[in-house]
Amino acid sequence: MCELIFSTQEFLKIVPGLAIFPISFYLAWKKLGTKVIASITFGYGRTIASGINYVDLTNLKDRPMAIYAIYAVLNEDISFEVDKFEPPLILKSLESMRIETQPYSQLMLGVDTFIPDFLPPNHIDLYLVLAEKIIKCQPGRHPSFIGKAMLNKYRYAVKSTSRFNGHVYNEQAAYAITYRQDKQIKTAIVDTSGFICREWNFRFNMVPPAYMENKYLLRKLLEESDFNNFVEGFSVDDLRKL
Repeated sequence: MCELIFSTQEFLKIVPGLAIFPISFYLAWKKLGTKVIASITFGYGRTIASGINYVDLTNLKDRPMAIYAIYAVLNEDISFEVDKFEPPLILKSLESMRIETQPYSQLMLGVDTFIPDFLPPNHIDLYLVLAEKIIKCQPGRHPSFIGKAMLNKYRYAVKSTSRFNGHVYNEQAAYAITYRQDKQIKTAIVDTSGFICREWNFRFNMVPPAYMENKYLLRKLLEESDFNNFVEGFSVDDLRKL
């Protein structure tokens, strides 16, 4: 009986270690080797070469890596440089990043122009040039393709975005007031009710209905309110006619 009690006590001492072992093994495994998932977004241009516009990388290991270049291999036959980095690009542990590649004029295969075709059934592999080796990325589908595949049973609404001087606006926007102040170009938006918003810090912020009929009346209101004395020049645009 004493031997049995002793054995049980010894077993209980090692139980915490047995419980922690799978976690420790998993954490150690996450630090070993290199494993990266890559997906691409390609585009076609009229005045630049068709190519890979974006590369999305996900580091599946708990160790950072320095990337010196990315290469693509098309149909296990033709390789070409996607982008290179000086200094090297750092992909952090267990993190993702999007790389916008640099455009180029054309690809040459010997003396001939080479135009890669990225559409199926063609197959593309991506390789990362690291300091100590070159690794092949695991293919990953772009999230937008996955989302569309999962949601294809629904009617799809497409985003429409209107911008003026970098400001997004919708049908509730009537006019844009662009002015220069303190050597900076600023833009205010006047909505259909006459309220002035966005880049606007003046005391009056409401346009009377009588001056909302067209941009010329709005400009007249601004001139009559001595707006010129506070800015270095301004213009008014009718956003509904752009």
